[in-house]
Amino acid sequence: MGDFFQRHWGDMASVAGLGITFWTFMKVRSVSVAADAARREMRERLSSFATLSDVSAAISMMDEIKRLHRAKGWQVRLERYSALRKLLLGIHTYNTALTKDQKTVLIAAVSQFKIIEDRVERACASGKEDDLKLAQFNRMVTQQIDALDQLLISIKQAGV
Repeated sequence: MGDFFQRHWGDMASVAGLGITFWTFMKVRSVSVAADAARREMRERLSSFATLSDVSAAISMMDEIKRLHRAKGWQVRLERYSALRKLLLGIHTYNTALTKDQKTVLIAAVSQFKIIEDRVERACASGKEDDLKLAQFNRMVTQQIDALDQLLISIKQAGV
């Protein structure tokens, strides 16, 4: 038996080295899988935080638009409509974790503000700003604020 070990010592060392290499590979692989999972979880949390922040910013912009309606700040308001639509479209496009229903809420708000912007744009171009129905616009804005408030709640509950 001692003679066998002397003749095959190198072979046995190679097999042992291969076993250690395989064990090390498996250990590194499991660490890599865990790191990938942690990276995905962090990305999802950051995306959720950004979504909540962006939706909150959109609601604040809507509140500002309501104030501008009351103050008749036509030119500033037109800029806010456009900025708000861009923000809402960004939320819709870049947040892949949102559900179809949540995305529908965002697209509905974009459409609503496009309608309002078009009406204001036409009234300003024709010099008929005083004919605009501000109370009606503010009701529309309030409906969108309520919808986005519900969206915020659903995102927080889902942990998107």
